Amino acid sequence: TKDPMALDGQMSEMRSAGAGVVVMSWWRKGWGSEGVETDTATQKILAAAERAGLKVAFHLEPYDGRSVGDVRRDVAYIVDRYATHPAFYRDTNGMPVYYCYDSYRTPPGEWADILSKHGKNTVRGTPLDGVYLGLYLSRGHEVYATDAGGFDG
Repeated sequence: TKDPMALDGQMSEMRSAGAGVVVMSWWRKGWGSEGVETDTATQKILAAAERAGLKVAFHLEPYDGRSVGDVRRDVAYIVDRYATHPAFYRDTNGMPVYYCYDSYRTPPGEWADILSKHGKNTVRGTPLDGVYLGLYLSRGHEVYATDAGGFDG
């Protein structure tokens, strides 16, 4: 929702339940799910989270044709637009946390291009660095959390 009153109610409920961080689904700018274009809702979600004393992390949703280069551009967009907001979540080391949904659909070697320290287009050591978490659904996906894919977990 983009309704500030509804968002305030939802954030208040989450805070009352003991949550400290909200993980929001984020679709690349211009994409959306269930009629909600998440990019236009993000500022409102961050503002409501701040009012409730919560932080917001980003769950990067997949879309047709998504590549690791697209993910890098998406994170650059998120950092450029939202990283200075007081509700933007950073862990105790100051790193943002990104959940990469359906990461197993992209080969680990491609992820390593942006997530390994020596990848050609690495985010490591740049303003795009963070804690990148992949999706593990079944045996075989563990390779993504190793050096092969470069995920942090």
